[in-house]
Amino acid sequence: MCIREKMSIKIMIKLNSNHKGTLKCPGMGEIKCVGNYNEHYPKNEFTIHPQDRNTMFPQYRSRTYECGVEGVGCLMEYSIKLDGTHGIFIHAWINLEGQSHGCIHLLRNDAKKLFNIIKNHKRVRVQIYK
Repeated sequence: MCIREKMSIKIMIKLNSNHKGTLKCPGMGEIKCVGNYNEHYPKNEFTIHPQDRNTMFPQYRSRTYECGVEGVGCLMEYSIKLDGTHGIFIHAWINLEGQSHGCIHLLRNDAKKLFNIIKNHKRVRVQIYK
């Protein structure tokens, strides 16, 4: 279930033990995602603030993981920071195979649409279920 409020929106992510899951958001319905079932995501609903300049990144490179070129972090398009302490984002990825290192991966078109939906909200409530 997705809930709309005045300047707030709620994203609900559900992951199963195979790391596959769904993300629900107003304006998108239910889309497929991949995460890491073993990651210690927050247990309670938490809030992010898209208007904070350190939350939304159309183009972002991982500071932890390289993708084929030494010293160059993996490109994480349409990144939405969920947890700055642990570097956990929702972002575009090339496929929905396997598991992530902790981020929530979406296909590029889904990540772009989600990014554009939430960028104008004052706050986004996020709940991750397992």
